[in-house]
Amino acid sequence: MYFTVEFGQGVDVFCDQAPNTYQVVAQCDNGSDFWTSTGTLTVANSAPSIAVCRGNLLAPAQVISYFVTE
Repeated sequence: MYFTVEFGQGVDVFCDQAPNTYQVVAQCDNGSDFWTSTGTLTVANSAPSIAVCRGNLLAPAQVISYFVTE
């Protein structure tokens, strides 16, 4: 699920299929730069992993895609 943060956007992902731990990796864009933001390392089936893309006042960031690593 996507959510709004100051000057950006975040994503939280709940995974119950991972064998142990997992984390979400968000791919971020602010119109001129592209980068990745690694989310919280989380135990499967316990809580969501959360990653945030932050820009600045003139170039707010957004999540353009994400993937999950185990």
